[in-house]
Amino acid sequence: MNERPWQIDDLKTPYLRFLGVDIERFDVDVVTLSITVAEQHCNLQGLAHGGMLASLLDSVSGYSGLITEEGHQMPAVTLSLSIQYMAPARCGDTLYAHGRVTGGGRRVFFTHADIIDSNGVCLASATGVFRRPSVRR
Repeated sequence: MNERPWQIDDLKTPYLRFLGVDIERFDVDVVTLSITVAEQHCNLQGLAHGGMLASLLDSVSGYSGLITEEGHQMPAVTLSLSIQYMAPARCGDTLYAHGRVTGGGRRVFFTHADIIDSNGVCLASATGVFRRPSVRR
């Protein structure tokens, strides 16, 4: 694989830094982000807030299409994200979000993402549609 002109830490947006998200894996075929649920990520019941989980799913999904098959880095915006919540996460849990591109073309791509806890339980899944900006010459 060609050496990247950027470092993985360069991809951490201010928002992901604020949440405490780490980039575990960043490849053309799959992206993995991780986070340890802290008090500030929780709702009144002491469970991980659904909005924080949605942010994680949105980020890992968009990042999965950030590198094109040709190896070019292309930003993308979310057109649609559909989330299914299946199990709760508690304060102190470490979560892993895995995202991958499932199809699409040069401008629009489709994704699937899951959030798995350290016991292998799937907590949430999402499918998304993302668009890369047009390249103007």
